[in-house]
Amino acid sequence: MILFDALNTPFTDQAYARQQILTFLRQLKTGDRVALYAMGRGPRVLQEFTQDPSALISALAAYKGTPPASLSARCTIRR
Repeated sequence: MILFDALNTPFTDQAYARQQILTFLRQLKTGDRVALYAMGRGPRVLQEFTQDPSALISALAAYKGTPPASLSARCTIRR
């Protein structure tokens, strides 16, 4: 299981983490069982356990992420 931690990872480091996960997923062999989860404002299942590396890569590509909590706490919208 891979957990992409968008909650505690600075926004600038999330792109690097995403690239490292992609590198790992691309070296998987068919038959390796892996699941992909993300932690943002709450846990999120991106892809349940699968033996299909392309499904994991697609799930990560579709995940847009969330700003980390520290950034969200500082941002306010003024009207």
